[in-house]
Amino acid sequence: MDSKLLTKTKQTWNNIGNIYHILPAVNLHSVCLNGLFNHNAIKNRQHADYSEAGIQRVRAIKMLGNYPLHDYVCTFINPQNKMSYRYQKEHRSFVIVEFLTETLTDYNWFFSKGNAASKKAEFFYKDQTTIEPSLIRQIKNRDSQDFDLKMSEILLFTNRIHPRYISRIILHSDEIVEAYYPLTERGFQFDIDHNYQFYCRV
Repeated sequence: MDSKLLTKTKQTWNNIGNIYHILPAVNLHSVCLNGLFNHNAIKNRQHADYSEAGIQRVRAIKMLGNYPLHDYVCTFINPQNKMSYRYQKEHRSFVIVEFLTETLTDYNWFFSKGNAASKKAEFFYKDQTTIEPSLIRQIKNRDSQDFDLKMSEILLFTNRIHPRYISRIILHSDEIVEAYYPLTERGFQFDIDHNYQFYCRV
């Protein structure tokens, strides 16, 4: 096991309320119906992929415990990070899916301090005490080191997160909820982020 893999089992749920996944908008209907799959489970299914091939090659061989990162469903503790900023700069169509706190009680997971693909990343097993509240707050300066730490992840060891754990879908202020009417009819909640609490200002 990686020497940086610190296994702490104290479970206090004070620092984090929800976890998030940044999703190409065209994949949303499938995720709402079937769940959010890990990379290995989704590779043979048709879907849009905004990720960088080089980063995915690193994730394919990097081990967390006895399994590669691609066997984990990757989510963020703060969707305001380098990825969402870049997607907005490139005018890519994406949505932010928010998952319930119960996701962390019902699945096994690791917290990655920083991007999990980074050589400097440290991993903590089911320990929210290692998650500083500052990592969850809005980005004030995207040029600071804090911007890198906003890439911190929650990696859930499962083939998929069931859609019942989706608490809401957060849209950019330029989006319209009516475009997702079939999903609202199924009971999924949509909110528009007018105040940039979840999207970045670019």
